[in-house]
Amino acid sequence: MTESAFHNPDREFELAFNKALRYLGYQARSTREVRRHLEKHKISKRSIRNVLDKLTEYRYVDDLEYARSFVSNRKRTRPKAVFALRYELGQKGISDMIIDQVLDRENDHELAARALDGKWRQWKHLDPEKQKHKVFGFLRNRGFNYEHALSAWEQVKHRDGRKFEEKK
Repeated sequence: MTESAFHNPDREFELAFNKALRYLGYQARSTREVRRHLEKHKISKRSIRNVLDKLTEYRYVDDLEYARSFVSNRKRTRPKAVFALRYELGQKGISDMIIDQVLDRENDHELAARALDGKWRQWKHLDPEKQKHKVFGFLRNRGFNYEHALSAWEQVKHRDGRKFEEKK
């Protein structure tokens, strides 16, 4: 921020608002992400508050809509457990109330099966022991517990029409 902008609150607001719009132009952001971006550029707290108010009024920043979009995108491209989604949204500054609202209908069994769908083609030719190792490691890294990983593995195998006997 230029020195003259600090002495002219209207000019600082205008510069900060434009900086925020450019930041939002790349992808949707949470309120916290925009606030941190502006703080990084040494914008005054008053101007940041005013910019966020204006962005919210114009619906350029909407944490509920952002969280919904984030979860929808994750489910489509990189499904994770509800626990992991909750953590990621929290890191982005989304309130617990909004997180609860957005994740209320999400199901770890369904998410685990969806996560496994993309990898199954690579692993279905492996012997059952190697499959199990790959599946459980992959799903564990996405935040799923043993029960959800087992359920997803069984569901995907069944859907694929292949039944494998687990080695005991």
